[in-house]
Amino acid sequence: MSLPTIPLEPAAVIEYLARGPGSEEQRGHEIAVRIVSLAKVARAAVPGLAQLVVAAIASSKREFVNNLAKGLVKHLLDVCRRDDEADDSGDDNALGEIGALELDDVPVGANDPLADTDRENDEVDALEESWAAEEARALSELLLCIFGRLRAESTFDVVVKRVFECTPSQAKIASLCTLLDPTGSHDVMPKPHHFDRVQAIVDDADLDDELCRPLRDLLRRRELGWPVPETRAHSPVPPLSTAGDGFFLNRLWGAQPSPSNATVTFSGLIEPDVRYAFLTTYLLNLDWVVASFAPGTRMTVARNWNREKEKAGIFQCGPNVQILHPPMGERGIFHAQLCVFSYADHVRVVISSCNLVPEEWLFVNQQIWFQDFPRLAGTARPHSKRGRLFKLHLKDMIQQCGANAEFLNDFDFSNAAGYLVGSVAGQHPAARLGGGDVAYGVWGLRNALRDLPVDQLHPSDEIVYQASSIGGLWAGWIQRFMEACSPPDQPLQESQLRIVYPTEKAANAPGVRGQEMIDLLESNWKKPGFPQHAMRQIVINDGARRHTVLHSKIMMRCARATDNGPGTQRWVYIGSHNLSQGAWGNIKRSGRGEVLELRNYELGIVLYNQPDEPRAPWEAAVPFQMPPPLYGPSDMPFISPDWTVKA
Repeated sequence: MSLPTIPLEPAAVIEYLARGPGSEEQRGHEIAVRIVSLAKVARAAVPGLAQLVVAAIASSKREFVNNLAKGLVKHLLDVCRRDDEADDSGDDNALGEIGALELDDVPVGANDPLADTDRENDEVDALEESWAAEEARALSELLLCIFGRLRAESTFDVVVKRVFECTPSQAKIASLCTLLDPTGSHDVMPKPHHFDRVQAIVDDADLDDELCRPLRDLLRRRELGWPVPETRAHSPVPPLSTAGDGFFLNRLWGAQPSPSNATVTFSGLIEPDVRYAFLTTYLLNLDWVVASFAPGTRMTVARNWNREKEKAGIFQCGPNVQILHPPMGERGIFHAQLCVFSYADHVRVVISSCNLVPEEWLFVNQQIWFQDFPRLAGTARPHSKRGRLFKLHLKDMIQQCGANAEFLNDFDFSNAAGYLVGSVAGQHPAARLGGGDVAYGVWGLRNALRDLPVDQLHPSDEIVYQASSIGGLWAGWIQRFMEACSPPDQPLQESQLRIVYPTEKAANAPGVRGQEMIDLLESNWKKPGFPQHAMRQIVINDGARRHTVLHSKIMMRCARATDNGPGTQRWVYIGSHNLSQGAWGNIKRSGRGEVLELRNYELGIVLYNQPDEPRAPWEAAVPFQMPPPLYGPSDMPFISPDWTVKA
C-alpha cells in the first residue's frame, strides 16, 4: 500500500494511516511531508488540506496526532533552515537531518523550554540567514489551520516567534493578520497571548512603520471589539429584562438579534454614565475593557496573575484604573467572572462565563445573568432574606479580592432573583456554616438550595451539568457533590448525574472552533471512578451556534424526562464553576472537624423555578438539547491534547 496521490481523499488517508507500511511514526512523517508539499505547490488548497487532516485525525488514534504534530513542526524548522539552493532542488519528500529540535525531549507543560538557550539562538540565526518564503508561509497557514483546531496553541507561537519576528515582510505580515482575525473563515481561535506577541512586533522600533500598519489596524479592531461592518449592522431590538429571573446567551459576531431570541453584548450591558465599575476575570484585555466605557470612568479589575512573574496586591494603571491581584495559593486560578456597574440611581450586577477579552464575548458560546437594583431612597429599609444574603455574598466576594465594597450599602437588594454561590481559594472550616450566611463551594451551593420547598422535588430527579472543563472526578467526591444538590433527607445518588460535554467527533467537526477552551485530560477520563456512564452529548439547538463550542457552565436539577418530553427544571445554576474539585472544593477531615479545601475563585448564581410552573423562565436560553442524549457505543469525549510544545 502506498500513500494516495492528488487529490488526497480523507477515506484514503485514513486507510493509509491505519494499514500503511512502516511504523506509525513513519506514517505520520510521510503524510506530513506530502501535505506540506501539496500546500507549497497549491497554496489555495491549504484550507481543504487542513480539513482533510482534521477529518483524518478525528478518525485516527491519538498517537498519530502526536506524530503528525512532530512531523509538521520538524518540517517547518527544516524549511526555515534550508538554503535557497537546496530548496530549488525539489527534494520535497525528504525531511533531512533535523537534529536541532527533538520534540520528544521537550517536557510537556514547560513554560518555555526553548527560551534563553543556545539551541534557540541557532534556530533564529538560521531563520534570518535562509527563508523559503512561499513554502514556509503555506506551511505556517497549514499548521495554524490544523493545530489551532486541536489546541496546539504552541504551534502558533513557533510560527510567530521563529518566523514572523525574524524577517518580517509584507507577505508574512498579511498572512499573520489573516490568521489572527477571528472574523475570518478559518477555524483558528486566537488567544490573548497571541496578540501580546503581535504587540511586541509592533513595538519593535527597528521595524518599518508602514510594514506594521496592518498589525496596528488589527490591534485597533480588537480594542474596539471587532466591529461588524456597516453593511452588516443590526437593527435595534427591544430592551432586555433586568429582573434577573432568567439568563441570556452572548450575541455571536455577525448574528442578527431578535425579540424572540434575546442575546447580549458586553458593550450593551454598559449603560451611559457609569460612576464606578468593579470587574473580575481570568483573562484580560484591558485596552478593550477601558474602550468599552466612557473616557475617565473609574474602575477596578481583579484578575488572575502569574505567581512566577507577578505579585499579589493593588496596582494603579493610569489615573482611573486599578488592577487587583487577589491572594492565591500554590495552585489554582482566579476564575470568577463578575461585573458591577454603579449608576446614580441603580447598580447592575452581571455574572457570566465570559472572560474580559472580546474573542470570548463574540466567537464562543457563553451565558450571562444580570439584574438591576435601585438606589436606596431616604431611610434605608430592611432587605428581604434573599436580598440580605445576596448583598452579603456580593460584598464578601469583592472584599476577598482586596477591594472596598462599601458602595453597595447604598442600594436595595430586596428583589434579588437568586442566591449567589462563590468559591475563594484557601481552607475553610465547617464552623463558617454555623452562621448560615457565607459559605463557599459545595457548602455554599447547599446553602443556596436550602430554601427550595422539598415538595417541589422528587427523588428520581437528575442533575444535568454542562461544563467546559471536567476535572479528576471520583465516586466519593461526586456523591458529596450530589448531596450538596439535595435536601439532607433526600440525597441524590452519583448515578443521577448527567455530564454534558462534547464528543471528540462533534468538537472536531469541520467548521467548529474554540476547542482550546474545553478541557478533559485523558488521565482524568481513565482515572478509576470517573463517571463515564454519566456522559451526555451536546446537541446545540440554534443552528447559528453550532460552529463554536460551549464555554458556558450550566447546572440544572430536572425531573426525569418522559415520552412527553423533557422534565421540569427545578432550579438552575449559571456562572464560572466548572465540574472540578478545584472549583467546588474537596472536603477533608482534620482535628478540628471538616475543612473545605478550595483552589479557585469562582462565582455563580442559583435561580429557582416558581412552584407548579411546568417551564422555567430560563429554559429558552439553555443552548443545548434537553434531555441530552447518551454517548454512542463508540463515542469518546473530546480529550485535551497533552503533546503541545510551549515556545
